[in-house]
Amino acid sequence: MRAKKAGATFAAFVEPTGLYLVEYLRDRDGIAVARHQSDDRRVIGLAEAGERVATLIKNAHAGESRLTVAVRGFGSTYQIMMLPPAEPAVLGAVVRRELARINPDMEAPRVDYVLGGQVDRRQRKRPEGGTPQREVLVGAAPELALSAFAEELAQAGAELTHLTVLPQVMQRLYERADASRSPTACFVDLPGGPVIAFFHESELRLVVEPPVAGDEDVATRVQTLSELMDRGNLFLRQQFRGVELSRLLICVKESEGPELLVALREQLQFPVENFPGPVLDPRALVCLGAVLDGEAEKGLNLSPIAESAEDRTERKRRTTITVAASLIGALAIMWAVFTVSSTLSLSAKVDANRKIAAARMSTLAPLRVVAAERQKNAQSHAYLESVRGSDSHLQDFLRALVRATPPGVQLSSLSLDKSGEEWSVSMAGSAFGETGADVLLAVDRFFHAIPREMNVHDLALVELSDLPSDQFSAGMKFSLTFVVSSQPKVP
Repeated sequence: MRAKKAGATFAAFVEPTGLYLVEYLRDRDGIAVARHQSDDRRVIGLAEAGERVATLIKNAHAGESRLTVAVRGFGSTYQIMMLPPAEPAVLGAVVRRELARINPDMEAPRVDYVLGGQVDRRQRKRPEGGTPQREVLVGAAPELALSAFAEELAQAGAELTHLTVLPQVMQRLYERADASRSPTACFVDLPGGPVIAFFHESELRLVVEPPVAGDEDVATRVQTLSELMDRGNLFLRQQFRGVELSRLLICVKESEGPELLVALREQLQFPVENFPGPVLDPRALVCLGAVLDGEAEKGLNLSPIAESAEDRTERKRRTTITVAASLIGALAIMWAVFTVSSTLSLSAKVDANRKIAAARMSTLAPLRVVAAERQKNAQSHAYLESVRGSDSHLQDFLRALVRATPPGVQLSSLSLDKSGEEWSVSMAGSAFGETGADVLLAVDRFFHAIPREMNVHDLALVELSDLPSDQFSAGMKFSLTFVVSSQPKVP
């Protein structure tokens, strides 16, 4: 009896017409099939399928193992939708709503989806047309059936790590083949009926699963395939403006391949080739496509033990929030450290400069005493100069006043008040003459002589009144006010 192997990896294709299981190994060249088993009896449901796959795994004497599955039928479904770009949370809700509308009888489905590329069918830039829609491949299956399938496998020590649908398998196989951007059709002949996938620009555009017509000869199969190619070609022309199929890749049983290949090349107007790589049973090819999807960064996974699309979106959202919060916290700490460091550095510089300034101030103290004495002397000198200037100006004023006083005028009082560079003058006096006219003439001459002799403004005759006359026939007393500028009178 062989010893049990730990960590064996299996892939299975499950459909109502039977099961196919391969054990595979990963090496430098890719995926290698170690052995394969099949059970061609009809399968009623996923629970029975899980039990029979578990039996095949036990027959391989495997211990703890991991299983990847491609499923067709048993209530599973898929749909290629055209949807506008949206956030995962919004897109997931839209996908579920559309799936419920298309499949109203499916209860509690498990749903997952993968995003394709943007599609601009007019093949030219449309600045006014908005953002092109994206293809979304949606897969779904009843949650209860999937759980029963996984439980049967778990009892045999097999973990259902990945479960996907046929269209996603075809996408991965095409990517692995060569992923040409030219319009290509892929035909895989399976016991439960063939599957035909049409690709354009490396993206899956259409999947056709024609009904099984029983045993057919090569000519009938070629005719049926030719009609399906015409329909697929028509779809591509309508959707992508004049696109034409450029080739067909096929995968059939090894015994049927050469004859069918020759007949198709004679019938079709474009190249027909076998799927690249080693010749495999079509079911084995599907199993390897499921493995490729399971190893991809983002596959379509309906396994009940896998993370759902909603949980994955929520986890990514929480991860983003956590990373953002951590980044903000790290930046805050870095900023605080930088601020404290800068503050300490500036404080040290201030202390150093203060010490330098104190040392220099001690050397400058005698100079400051000398400077203070010089400032005091300068102020005293300025005061003396101002006093001397005031005395000189006062003497000039008195001389001018003497020159301005005409005969017959006698001054009795003089008051001067200095304000800045000007003097406010108030004077009183008397004028005498033989007649009143002589008196008024003397006052008038004095009044007009003042501005001629000195630089004055605001000259005003404040008082003019008669005096009692003893020796003269007439006399008047008067008073004047004016302001004298310190600037000399300009001739």
